[in-house]
Amino acid sequence: MPNKAKKLNLDPQECRICGVPAVYSHFGVISCQPCKMFFKRNANIGQAAFICKFGGECEINENTRHICSSCRLDKCFKCGMTIDKFQGSRQTKPKKNALVKVQIQPGSAEVGEKKTNIDLMLIAGQREVDQKREPLLKLNEKIIITLLDVVRFLSRQSLSFQGYGNSEGNFVATINLLRRRDPVLDQWLKESSLRLFHVTYLHHDSQNEHITLLSRVVIK
Repeated sequence: MPNKAKKLNLDPQECRICGVPAVYSHFGVISCQPCKMFFKRNANIGQAAFICKFGGECEINENTRHICSSCRLDKCFKCGMTIDKFQGSRQTKPKKNALVKVQIQPGSAEVGEKKTNIDLMLIAGQREVDQKREPLLKLNEKIIITLLDVVRFLSRQSLSFQGYGNSEGNFVATINLLRRRDPVLDQWLKESSLRLFHVTYLHHDSQNEHITLLSRVVIK
């Protein structure tokens, strides 16, 4: 497992092993990164795995620390480095992340609750609109059925648009005939609040809308 480095202060101190500037404690001793990694690799192997060619009296500093591994490891142990303090260097990060999660979760829950309330309000509003719209649609359908009956009557009377050049005038004239035949239909044409489409049927631009409404009932 990797070593946990403990930062003592912001002022650099000397590595207890080789004397170079160091600000972190590794394995219980203030030490530089190279000496930390050296101890990490060799602490479990033991000093017996290395042989000092100079009788175990080598001076360990920045320039000589790579020459004798036996004396370097021996100095690590003498300075107080212990494998018992071998801890994960990433242990602090999960704790920090866990703290962040604790801080974020309440906000996320509040946002989610607000979103749910808005969704419920939209659903309720749409349901209310549908309930008000249903009677109007039924009324429109009833009027369209009446229109079809009147159209059939006009057909039997041989009143059609074929053979006439002024189709817009014929359309308006037919609407006027329908109004005179059916008072309910006449009132419906006058009151825009009772119509699905807020345009007047007395203008030639309404012809397409009129045909669309008729086609819905016929197809149905």
